[in-house]
Amino acid sequence: MTRKMLATALSLGILGTTTAGVVAMTRPSSDLSQIKTIPLATKADEVREAIDHLKKAESLLAKADHDETGDDYQAYKLTKQAIEHCDAFLKNRKGQ
Repeated sequence: MTRKMLATALSLGILGTTTAGVVAMTRPSSDLSQIKTIPLATKADEVREAIDHLKKAESLLAKADHDETGDDYQAYKLTKQAIEHCDAFLKNRKGQ
């Protein structure tokens, strides 16, 4: 057997055992009681998360040194407006 043939046989053997290991690890279990379900996020959950991020952005933008005509001030105002819209969405959703 030449070196090239030996290297090919060795690499195919390693690849074969690796692939078999992956298949064995990913084979589904027949015991369905061990499967954990993850609840999907609702629209309200996503809006609450967005509000958290917006409030962090608002806090950082409030610390910026800005004038009332600059982009940073406009971003601050729009961030506050976005928070208000999200709060209104959550308020109106609870009434449904």
